[in-house]
Amino acid sequence: MAMANGMPVVSTPYHFALEVIQDTNGIIVPYKDHNSTLLAKALSTLLEDDALRKEMVRSIENVISSSAHSTGQWVILFIISSL
Repeated sequence: MAMANGMPVVSTPYHFALEVIQDTNGIIVPYKDHNSTLLAKALSTLLEDDALRKEMVRSIENVISSSAHSTGQWVILFIISSL
């Protein structure tokens, strides 16, 4: 849902997230012992790095505009956001 609204995403690497999130539109944080620390670092990166965040937003906008005829990706995003 976040990506459908033009926002970069931070997620763990579960199946549906890996299908939708790429390096250009979000950050995948691996499962590790210190996952909360890695998630916090990823969120901080997005909050502090204006250029990265803006580039990710542009990438998301391109995906949305090129996939306007396909709803499959956005159904997956809704499932992710509702878990």
